[in-house]
Amino acid sequence: MNQLPLSQHPQITLARQISHPYGNVYASGHTELDQQLHGGWPAAGMVELNYTQQGIGELRLLWPLLKQSQQNDPQPLQIWINPPIGIYAQALAQAGIDLPHLMIVRCANPQEALWAAEQSLQSGCCQYVLLWHQHMRTAAAKRLQWAAKDNQALLFWLSEANTDQCALPISARLQLSPCAQGLCIAVSKLQGQWPQGACTIALNNHWPALYKPAPQGQGQLVALR
Repeated sequence: MNQLPLSQHPQITLARQISHPYGNVYASGHTELDQQLHGGWPAAGMVELNYTQQGIGELRLLWPLLKQSQQNDPQPLQIWINPPIGIYAQALAQAGIDLPHLMIVRCANPQEALWAAEQSLQSGCCQYVLLWHQHMRTAAAKRLQWAAKDNQALLFWLSEANTDQCALPISARLQLSPCAQGLCIAVSKLQGQWPQGACTIALNNHWPALYKPAPQGQGQLVALR
């Protein structure tokens, strides 16, 4: 009797056959990125944004999503934990972030930051939590991932570490690097899906004031820091 290949077994589902393995998605506000993420950010879970250096647009990448949450009624809290120096209220307000529903938490050490992130997720009153943190252990990542999923919240972990941590139990991992138009994004991990590769987000289309033309003949834009 011939046996079916595993890929054709009726009780086995291939990852590529699942449209949204992590459930509902939120549009990121960037068409190119939504294509890489199979529709958008996961509605719940933990997403790592790993960047080569601070200030390349890693926070602006999230502004369209964070702005959308302010249109909900009642409006959930956003909690930012240990953001770097240089977060200005006026810029956030101009981006559409509702400051009364934004809470910034400063922690004395990395352990306190992880504890604050987990407590924020478990509170049930947060839709988005942003955590600036460097290296993450597997046990800590697992706790945060499940706390986010259990409470239908989305945690963005922003790190400047250069180590490859694709094995961590998180929903997605994106590697960000600067380019002439804005950001080059490589999706190196996507739960239940094969990563689609890299894309370029033209941040100059969203914020043209941040860019100026390069010297004549070079045919590119130069970011204004």
